Amino acid sequence: MSKLVWDLRFKRRAGLRWIGDSICPNPEPDMALAAVEVPKIGDPHKMTDVQKHNKKEDCWVVINGQVCDLTKFMNEHPGGVAPIMQHAGKDASAEWNSIHSKGVIQRVAPQTVIGFVEG
Repeated sequence: MSKLVWDLRFKRRAGLRWIGDSICPNPEPDMALAAVEVPKIGDPHKMTDVQKHNKKEDCWVVINGQVCDLTKFMNEHPGGVAPIMQHAGKDASAEWNSIHSKGVIQRVAPQTVIGFVEG
């Protein structure tokens, strides 16, 4: 049973990676899984503040140190609302970097970045 669960998770991740590459191709393929350094744009926020924004009508997510307000964007997200809500009020960097290419936020939804995490 555990092998089946692992296989399903592996295939899900591979499928999501394929979708991410198709929608937002990475100009630097070797960088896709690495943590991405991003500029500190907007206001500083503490992680405890981000955690309070965990509802569909008020949804913040941290991606590589950037605080993103995805409340309005989630209905436009190609992967649907569910993946965003799964990480609402949390740091989604690991999952994000395994699926999306470097610079996707800046290319697709720069308006979602409202700040950065302090510390």
